[in-house]
Amino acid sequence: MRANHRVTKTASRICCWALVLIPATTGAAPPEHVSIASDLIAAPAHLRVDTHGICRWRPQTILLNDRSQPHYALIRHDGSVAFRNSFWPEGSVQSTVVDMTSLESGGAVVVAGAIRPDGAVVRGFMIVRADGSTDRFIRTDGFIPRHVAAAMRGAVWIVGRMTSEALRQLGEEQRLQSGIARKYSLTGEFLGEFLPLSMFDDPSEHPSGFVGASGRTFVRSLRDGIAFYSGISGEWIELDAEGQLVRRIQLPHTRVQSVAITSSGRVFAWISGRLFGTYELTPATAEWSPVPGWIGTIDALPPHGRLHGARGEALAFQELPALPNLRFLNAPSQTR
Repeated sequence: MRANHRVTKTASRICCWALVLIPATTGAAPPEHVSIASDLIAAPAHLRVDTHGICRWRPQTILLNDRSQPHYALIRHDGSVAFRNSFWPEGSVQSTVVDMTSLESGGAVVVAGAIRPDGAVVRGFMIVRADGSTDRFIRTDGFIPRHVAAAMRGAVWIVGRMTSEALRQLGEEQRLQSGIARKYSLTGEFLGEFLPLSMFDDPSEHPSGFVGASGRTFVRSLRDGIAFYSGISGEWIELDAEGQLVRRIQLPHTRVQSVAITSSGRVFAWISGRLFGTYELTPATAEWSPVPGWIGTIDALPPHGRLHGARGEALAFQELPALPNLRFLNAPSQTR
């Protein structure tokens, strides 16, 4: 059955986003350091630390003559490699991995697309088992997936935009009411769309874009829903498991580069600028507050490196300058 919940523009003005991660299922603390070997993916790669694993993938378009190279990998929190795979649908001449998140089952969800020789585009997301084999590929024809989160109760949330061709088939009102977030089951069943474009002040600049004046865009899982941060609009938005608005925060423009949410719901971000490092979201004042002692400059780098995610209450940092190593540190005590 398809869910028909929609967030209206009026309801969207409730205050207040997050990557609230599901609490770790194991009581063991993560090791102090985890290797994320630079040769695991043979190209510059994105890195994301989730509760159930460490995701690494190549964001570049991969051409036919490079198809043997691994495109994405999942690393366990003990440092062992769960799997590393290529994404290459039969008959494709190029492919791209867009985003990736780990699953409680030990597998992952991988958002990807490919182009066939006749120019036809295949878009969607893969459910990958714990052994690295592909369980299924769910196509999202007419919808361009950009960001993914895997929530509890077996739900996959995809944030993106409709294709130009799909938009041409809609009237103006339908276009503004089309949701930028879609919910699916792990079996690929479409469960509804949420966050209509009309919620956002400037629908001409799509809020799901990868990078904007407020940094990068993310979608992350909450214990009972998802959180969406738009680097285009500079907003933090939380939805519950049914897609209803929980809170919405308009934040000042800044360069958010990564986001982490602890199991208790605290939201941290790595922000670049004249002063760069780790900041914490303070909903009461609608701002990013610098974490004392975790901020640096070009001449005095932040002491812990770059933030990439969280597991439980531990934050994961890549040590600078860009060493192939992660360090886990407990979140600092709250001062506000």
